[in-house]
Amino acid sequence: KTTGDLWHCLDGKIIFTCGGKLFGTRINNNIQGEPDPNEIGGSKIKDGKRIAMKAGDWLWIPPGQPHQHRCDGMARLIIIKILQS
Repeated sequence: KTTGDLWHCLDGKIIFTCGGKLFGTRINNNIQGEPDPNEIGGSKIKDGKRIAMKAGDWLWIPPGQPHQHRCDGMARLIIIKILQS
């Protein structure tokens, strides 16, 4: 089973980079602080698509798709993890 991420921007502006190839991979911890092989982080994404989000926008990221985000100021977002089997 894997999870997809549904993001909703409540306030501010944020840039996501989605798809492409993830470099500098590492396994991140889950909410309990244990390593989760389904949550992979990295240092950068090459050849990904840049997507700008502003308040009110939604973004669906399918399971397994590399993604990172950055914000030059402040933004508030909600992430909904959707389990897919």
